Amino acid sequence: PEPMIYPKYSLIPILFLYAFISAPLQELFFRILYFERLLTAMPTILAFLFSAFIFAIFHLQFHNKFLTIGSFLSGLVWSIVYFYTGNLIIISISHALIGLVFSYHAHVITRKFNSS
Repeated sequence: PEPMIYPKYSLIPILFLYAFISAPLQELFFRILYFERLLTAMPTILAFLFSAFIFAIFHLQFHNKFLTIGSFLSGLVWSIVYFYTGNLIIISISHALIGLVFSYHAHVITRKFNSS
C-alpha cells in the first residue's frame, strides 16, 4: 500500500493536532496505562521490549517500514526514560518533535516523489 498522503491545505492542522493531542495521548496510553501494567505482569526488560513492540504494531497502519522500526526503537527508549524518570512531559515533547519532523519530511518527500 501507498504511504498516507494528506492534501497540502490540511498539513498544518494535522501537525498541530498531532503535536498537542495525538503524541501526548499516545504517551499517556503507552507509558502510563499500558507500560505500567506490563511492569506488574513481567520482568522489566520484557516490559520494555513488549511495550515497544506493541507501539510499533500500532504504527503499522502507516505502511512505512522506517516508521515502524523507528517506532519500536523510540518506544523502547521512551519506556526506559519513563521507567527511570517518571517524566511523561519530556517524553511527550520528544514524541511530538520527532513525529512532526517525520510527518513533515514524509509529506514533502512523498509529494515531490509523486509529482516527478
